[in-house]
Amino acid sequence: IITEGAKKAAVTRIYGGDKGVTVLGVPSKSDFGGVTDCVKGCARVWVVLDPDGWDRARLLARQIGSNARVVDLPMKVDDAFLHGGLTRDGWIDYLQQGVKI
Repeated sequence: IITEGAKKAAVTRIYGGDKGVTVLGVPSKSDFGGVTDCVKGCARVWVVLDPDGWDRARLLARQIGSNARVVDLPMKVDDAFLHGGLTRDGWIDYLQQGVKI
């Protein structure tokens, strides 16, 4: 799972992750920090940038390849977990709805 920022990555790992999933945070939606090279060999990569970064999330997913899925949340992922009532089951539903680009 790739999020926008370290705080969002930490919150996602704590509230939505499991032992088999790695969560990485890119510096920003305009700087992917070389993450594409780190995840190209992964079976599945979910890209979860902030809601205003849909185009950048699509670009990152294209750079990663056919194993990438873009997850579209109505709010920032950390806010969704901490203040928006997103549960782990709800999170899994969002991941399953990830869009292949």
